[in-house]
Amino acid sequence: QSLPVIANWALDTVYLLEFDRKAWPDNGLRFAEQVLQTLQFGETDDYSQFLTILTLNQQRTEQDSSLSKLIHTVNLLKDLSHLKNEFRIRIKLADFMDSDKMNVISCILDWVMLPEEICPLITNFLANYILKHQLNQNKVLMDYIVKLL
Repeated sequence: QSLPVIANWALDTVYLLEFDRKAWPDNGLRFAEQVLQTLQFGETDDYSQFLTILTLNQQRTEQDSSLSKLIHTVNLLKDLSHLKNEFRIRIKLADFMDSDKMNVISCILDWVMLPEEICPLITNFLANYILKHQLNQNKVLMDYIVKLL
């Protein structure tokens, strides 16, 4: 019963951590991962641990559950951290969560300043991102270029 409350509190805290622009998104990722790690196993008997795991799995599979949202946010934060640390690209969490993934891709590509940065970005991040969201890479890049013109 307390799981949704803890997960909601963790999500709210992650959103607040974004105000620390220098440490973001790594601070939010670290915090959310530690909360998830804390939720997973306790120092209890086998039956209690079984119930905990069962509850966690049930909450995780329900897309609208707080726990599922927290896990999804952790995955987004991993992507944001990768963009920041590998490509010096900083995008707000709300922008990265946009349901229109073309908008997200445009935000990412808008950060690119030098032509030689495009290939590594596409190879080491965007290709996987586009594939994960079941988009056509050629169409996405063509639409972006047309939008620039």
